[in-house]
Amino acid sequence: IHVSDQNHFGSAQIKAQETGVESLGKVIENQDLGMALNKAVLEQKQIEVKSQVQVNLISHQAEIALLECQNSKETFKVEASLVVLADGGRSGLREKLGIHHKQESYGQVAIIANVAFSEPHHNVAYERFTPNGPLALLPLNNFEQDNRAALVWTQNAQEYKEIIDLDDDSFLLKLREEFGQRLGTFYRVGERASF
Repeated sequence: IHVSDQNHFGSAQIKAQETGVESLGKVIENQDLGMALNKAVLEQKQIEVKSQVQVNLISHQAEIALLECQNSKETFKVEASLVVLADGGRSGLREKLGIHHKQESYGQVAIIANVAFSEPHHNVAYERFTPNGPLALLPLNNFEQDNRAALVWTQNAQEYKEIIDLDDDSFLLKLREEFGQRLGTFYRVGERASF
């Protein structure tokens, strides 16, 4: 991991070998993770998979939870001994169950995208601290000869739209200004999203 602070001299490099571990982390692309998890679930005989299903209601019984589910064809019930509610931050189901949450804004937005650049990353993750917040490049496997990384670029919540809406060339130029040229020239950016 290569850590630096924009407009300041020096940097820190943390190496797995020096800490006695195989690696400091792994980056797995969402598509690959989803395929591996789906394959593992489908191989289990005791698991019945129902996709494209909405859970409308969960009620607790003595030993089980009863779920009322709906797909495009029907409404049906499912009994479960364990329910994991993982339907995102804007969960209507969480509200129906009376599960409260507290949210505090940091006044920042993370812009994410995959980027390609001219120099190999050698499996080094980069974190650069900027006045707007951290900028991280996480190494990905090469794709069609492109050196790639996942970009997480923190911006001020009031100003991030100006950057995310730039055309590709202007976006990559701005990224180079913030990150520098440690990975050579940025020449491609994928679809951008913000969180």
